[in-house]
This record gives sequence, structure tokens and C-alpha cells, in this order.
Amino acid sequence: MNIQEKIRAMVKHIQAKSDEELEKINADARKRSDEIREKYKSTAEQRYAEIVAEAKKEAKQITRKQSARSELEAGKLVMEARAKILESAIDEVRKKAEAVITTENYPSVLKRLVREALETLDEKSVVLKTNTEDRETVKGIAAKLKKEMPNAKIIVAKENTEIKGGIIAESNDGRAAVVNTIAKKRRKP
Repeated sequence: MNIQEKIRAMVKHIQAKSDEELEKINADARKRSDEIREKYKSTAEQRYAEIVAEAKKEAKQITRKQSARSELEAGKLVMEARAKILESAIDEVRKKAEAVITTENYPSVLKRLVREALETLDEKSVVLKTNTEDRETVKGIAAKLKKEMPNAKIIVAKENTEIKGGIIAESNDGRAAVVNTIAKKRRKP
């Protein structure tokens, strides 16, 4: 074999070895590339799952906050509605009490309220509290009841009480009291 053929054979051999090595390097590079891709794909999927879980958690918190806020607002609206209903009912009772107070029958109604309070309280010594408008009428009623109940000591208090139509009867020592007003009577069904 001549030199040129030897060189060609050697170049061919080197070329074959180079191609083999290149194929090995490419295979290793592909393998390494696939490993890296899988690793990053797994990491990306894990990070994606974490982000989704965090977003769901935040969404639940926001939903809870909104629900609580809505419940508070609804409760506030219910309370306001109840307050308006109660205020309306109180105004209605006040109007009815004022209507009774202006009738001719009011002194007899007042006498019945005083008598009921005295019977309910069941004390020997009683202090009657009333408002300025009813004071003289209550004094007259007390004088009549003293004659009917000689064992009872009935005193009309000098200070005014903030009530409309009726009395507050207290034991002389202040330990027991009966509020007997037209407004209280009207509330009963």
C-alpha cells in the first residue's frame, strides 16, 4: 500500500472515529438536554401548582371576607329596619296614649292604673310617681284610695317622672316597683 492510500485509510479511520465520538457527544448532549428539560418541566409544574394553590387560598380568603362583609351589612340593614319598626310602634303607642289622656274617661283609667299597681305591689307604704300633668288627678285618686284602704299609706312623690299617662308605684324603701302606664297596657295584644 502506498502512502497516499495509507493516509486515506488513516483519514477515513480518523473520520470514522470522529463521527463516532461526535455521535456519542450528540447523544450525551441530547440525553443531558432531555434531563434538563424534564427537571425544568417538573420544577415548572411544581411552581405552577404552588401558584395555583396560593391563588385558590387567596380567593377563599377574599370570598370569606366578602361573605362576612355582606353578612354584617345585611345584619345592619335588619337592625335598622327593626329600629324603624320599633320607633313606628312606639310613636303609635304614644299617639294612642295621648288620645286616651285627652278623653273624659282618663281620670277613671288613671284610677284603675293606680289601683292595679297598688294591688300588684302589695305593700303597706307606697310612693306614687307621675308626670306634672297628672299630679293633681293622682293626688285626688290617692286621697280617695286612702279612705277605701285605711291601712295603706299612699304618698304622691313631689318630683316628676318622665312618663306619659300613668304612674310608677314603688315600695317606700324603693326595693320593689310597678310601672303601670297606658303605653305599657297598649303593648299587650
